[in-house]
Amino acid sequence: MRRPNRPSRIRPGAWLGIWLAAMIAAGAGARGDGSAAGITVGSEVVPASQGLKLRAGDREISPTPGAVLKVEQIQDGRLLVARADGQSRGWVDADRVVPVDRALEHFDRAIAENSRDAWLLATRASLRVRRHDYAEAIDDYDLAIAIDPKESAYYLGRGGLWARRGDHARTIADLSAAIRLAPDQIDGYLLRAMEWEKDLKPDQALADYQAAIAVEPRATAAYVGRGRIWKMTGDFARMLGNYEELAQVAPEDPVGHREVAWLLASCDLDGFRDGRRALAEATVACKLTRWSDPSCLEAIAAACAEVGDFENAVRWQTRAIELFSARLDRVDRRLAVNKGRDARMSNGLYRYRRHLPMRERPDRTTRVVEIPAAAGPRG
Repeated sequence: MRRPNRPSRIRPGAWLGIWLAAMIAAGAGARGDGSAAGITVGSEVVPASQGLKLRAGDREISPTPGAVLKVEQIQDGRLLVARADGQSRGWVDADRVVPVDRALEHFDRAIAENSRDAWLLATRASLRVRRHDYAEAIDDYDLAIAIDPKESAYYLGRGGLWARRGDHARTIADLSAAIRLAPDQIDGYLLRAMEWEKDLKPDQALADYQAAIAVEPRATAAYVGRGRIWKMTGDFARMLGNYEELAQVAPEDPVGHREVAWLLASCDLDGFRDGRRALAEATVACKLTRWSDPSCLEAIAAACAEVGDFENAVRWQTRAIELFSARLDRVDRRLAVNKGRDARMSNGLYRYRRHLPMRERPDRTTRVVEIPAAAGPRG
């Protein structure tokens, strides 16, 4: 089956999340023919050819090359598939997708038939990243860019691989090219900002986060990044204002409420804390996540301690630790970031049991700001 030899025009959309997931994902494998054989509810699939469309609210989007989709329903040879973050989904014919574990050979065959299809090459590159075959993935992106040098998604993919290799100059060059080609997409700004952060250049990182927010005023990841910059530079008033702004522009997003609550409950700076307001904001965050997000429960525990309610502080911190521990496998437990978080959570419980409030110097203590998975109807 031959693929048309034509340039692709892809809206990267959620490229940031897909790229970060690919950096840590397990591999792809054997054969694939795009049929429904072996596909069940819960299976992971990738688009077998260009042009697949999903719905995100009232918008129609095309998944990025190699985007992993989860099968939610199967009916009469058609599949309801959804992006990993649950933000877009749609019904597709079963022969329009291929199981992840069969995808690589499918694209090897497709590329053998049409070696000038940039979309096929970029998709195979993404699959090779999942197998940690980074050199081969870069080769595929090189070819895709040579064929279609105006597609921003290909520069984003290759830029991520240069970042993985620690090649700062090439990373910045590719991400800058992606931004020039698609200035109305936030992914290039976000990834380049993260690279500036790694290079300890807060001014450049801040400019990119600001640009991302200008493009998408409700982009949680941009606010989280901007919060890190204010923390890095020690401007805690702006750090608080950053999350207050997020809570205002995206009141249904728990991150803004949670981070405002944490700062107002725990910041060890005179004149900063406001226990009652922290408790109100933390309660909003917990309701938005249905009292199931460990970070939101940590925030309400700190707020309870700040207003002197240590009984509930112990209760919520204990529950946060239980949920956090239940979500980790043995590999996760060895990661430094999770070890640090586990120690911080245990220290919080120790303090609350001794009727001591949480105190954290934002400029001295690293705290990972997480973006919870989107929930359904709030309650």
